[in-house]
Amino acid sequence: MNTATYQAAAPTKSEMNPSQLTESTSATPSTHRALVGTRQALPAHRTRRTAATGTLRSVVAEGRSYYGTGKARIRLLVLAAALTYGGGAAMFWLHAIVRGEQGPAIANAWHWILDSSLGFVGLTPVVAVLLPLTARLLKGRTASFAALGALFAVMTAPGPIFHNLIAGRGTPLARAATSFFGTDPGVAAEHAHAAHTHVAEPSAISSVIAQVGFGLPVYIGLAVLAGTVLHRLESRRATAGATRIADRGAVLATA
Repeated sequence: MNTATYQAAAPTKSEMNPSQLTESTSATPSTHRALVGTRQALPAHRTRRTAATGTLRSVVAEGRSYYGTGKARIRLLVLAAALTYGGGAAMFWLHAIVRGEQGPAIANAWHWILDSSLGFVGLTPVVAVLLPLTARLLKGRTASFAALGALFAVMTAPGPIFHNLIAGRGTPLARAATSFFGTDPGVAAEHAHAAHTHVAEPSAISSVIAQVGFGLPVYIGLAVLAGTVLHRLESRRATAGATRIADRGAVLATA
């Protein structure tokens, strides 16, 4: 049979009966099935990535909307300062005084300022994210500030570990702080005594547990206290502003 005869004898798809057409289409190569499976899996991956991107954009947009006023930005700075410096004083007492965790051989007041300033720089972005989040999820003023303090306490759990890595005894920052603030004789004597008697510092795990356990009531209380004071000051300022506007309106009306 020559080529022309074979081509004439081969039926086209339009000439096939239904059973022949089914058999021809069902004989799909395995590579084709794999490609089909890959194309079907791609939309799910893209959907998850799109959802994550949408969530991030929503958080950023909500943050921009929340911090669109100067009042909100002042609230952020005041709360961050209360949590890092006020909470830093409590945490310094716990870790350095009670638990004997060592740092630079400087006076306790300078040590507290150093640690709290590092915390203010590193943790203010955390407060910036948590503040609008808790305000949106919890409408009650006290509840939202309490949630802010609780979440902040959990976020500071690895704080002792980071402190030892950044400002712990023997680190470049600790040596620079000692050179800048000067060596405190009492603290230096305590460090020498601990080294002479081979007193082991508390473990990292126990420090993290102590940080969260002690930090929860401290940070919740500070957040509620600072938030309540801010709210009252903002309310008084708003009332005073409304009174001044009303007085000016009355003066203009009688003029």
